[in-house]
Amino acid sequence: MTVTCDLPPSGFTRTITEVHEWASAVAIAARQHLSEAISVHLWAYRHGQHQTLSCDLFDSSGGVYCVGLHAVGQYDLTAAHPQDAEALVPDLVDAMHIAGIIIRALDAEVTVGRYINEVNEEVLAQPLGPGHTNGPMAIAGKPAC
Repeated sequence: MTVTCDLPPSGFTRTITEVHEWASAVAIAARQHLSEAISVHLWAYRHGQHQTLSCDLFDSSGGVYCVGLHAVGQYDLTAAHPQDAEALVPDLVDAMHIAGIIIRALDAEVTVGRYINEVNEEVLAQPLGPGHTNGPMAIAGKPAC
């Protein structure tokens, strides 16, 4: 499927039915795998020429359900697995929309970004200790983690 969800600046959405059904199936699979209190870590990354929105779902007992939305120019929505789900999506705009559907369905608490794994020592909250390769980023107005 090469079309995209209609996601204009007005904020009105026209979600492709198959996309909505896929996101709903992922939320159901995640809910079956995780306990009630679900949190999500939403972050994007590049790997070679590809971009991915990672939607890592966690529960308080250590359960994890990972959703990878890979921006490749078109849709390929594969069935959700019992412990994870992946889909090819047209772009990161559609990926964010899909992640939002899943997150809302699970009523999950959201953290955005990977600010705890910073490697640039100039922006760290504190100097790296011996043998450490990364640490929390300094964030304006926030104490070090």
